[in-house]
Amino acid sequence: MAAAEDAVRAGAPTQEVGRAASYAVSAVKVHLDRVATDAATALFDVGGASASGRARNLDRHWRNIRTITLHNPASYKAVALGRLAISGEPLPVNGYF
Repeated sequence: MAAAEDAVRAGAPTQEVGRAASYAVSAVKVHLDRVATDAATALFDVGGASASGRARNLDRHWRNIRTITLHNPASYKAVALGRLAISGEPLPVNGYF
């Protein structure tokens, strides 16, 4: 990711750097969709019903995570990462990647 940011700042982004950044972001997205939802749910296990009260407003974290996971499904990224690993098929070049 740092290489992609450096390349853009230098005005010389390359396809290789872009592909590496897409791979890294996709892999993180697939992982975080699983663990972030579990972590946000654990807030309620620890805090009980009061965790969702207006005073603490912790339920907003769970809602935000669910919104992100639903609007940018990790399943597409997981399939694409699998294809890349198995057959070398490059990641798609679109807004999801």
